[in-house]
Amino acid sequence: MPDQDMRKRHRTRPNDATLLAEIKRRFDYDAQNGRFIWKEPLRNIKKVAGDIVGGQGHQRYASVFVLNHRFKVHRLIWLWHYGIYPSGDIDHVNGNTTDNRIENLRIATSAQNAANRLRKSKHGTGVCASPDGKFAARITVPGTKERLYLGRFNTHSEAEAAYIGASAVLHGEFSLAKSRTNLLNRGGRGVQSPLDRITNN
Repeated sequence: MPDQDMRKRHRTRPNDATLLAEIKRRFDYDAQNGRFIWKEPLRNIKKVAGDIVGGQGHQRYASVFVLNHRFKVHRLIWLWHYGIYPSGDIDHVNGNTTDNRIENLRIATSAQNAANRLRKSKHGTGVCASPDGKFAARITVPGTKERLYLGRFNTHSEAEAAYIGASAVLHGEFSLAKSRTNLLNRGGRGVQSPLDRITNN
């Protein structure tokens, strides 16, 4: 899902200063856990002071209405911290879209954001089972729709390792493995990353 806000048609987003003042009036920011807390919710919202801001529903990102616009919470946290609303995508370094600590957020292109995201698949990222019981690995080349064939492997873990290795070469800092390592080196909670489902198998 693209990292863009859902805006009402024919409405212009409030300028950065106005939006920043409004979110600081309505929310407190819990930097340790990366989340907004309601100071005093609006009357038509079934929340109380101290509740966490934003609901996910069926979306990958928590969002909230502010000044008649729906914003993704992590984009407002970026504005809160830097004073500038992000013009492009914001990537979650450890791949966990509920972890909105500022050290887990970074500016990215759409392609970089996609590179640092686990694909939903029965067999995991870039891996599919072959009829003979072996596992094939493929990866998309950045900036193209080309799927690069990495080979067939005897085990699932070998195929995923091939994908992760190729991702490190093709996607650089935004590869799954590199992103997780960088966050750990900065003292971040990399254990929250979905990549643990791969590396701990």
